[in-house]
Amino acid sequence: MVAQYHVESNLIGDHSFCYPVIDILPNLQAVRCFGMSEYKKVKVEDFSGVSEIASYFLNHIDSASYQIPAIEECKECKKRQIRKCTAGCIGFKSGAITKLNDYAMIL
Repeated sequence: MVAQYHVESNLIGDHSFCYPVIDILPNLQAVRCFGMSEYKKVKVEDFSGVSEIASYFLNHIDSASYQIPAIEECKECKKRQIRKCTAGCIGFKSGAITKLNDYAMIL
């Protein structure tokens, strides 16, 4: 008999979405998640709680990520346009997110 396994994952299926999983570093800085730990760090003391930190990252990282198609097929994808898919780990888009946020600051 062969064992069958069911694995819950946002990488399986027709969507890929992850909510910030706030990691607190020993120096009391927070990062969005392990995949983005070298991208943006914030001081825990600047926020009233974890949900406020998560909102900060949603507004400064995730919102930009949806504007950046991961591959050509993503450009017209409705799931990306309605924020149901970021096409995998947004850690791979950190450089493009930086450029997009820098451009938005100029405007």
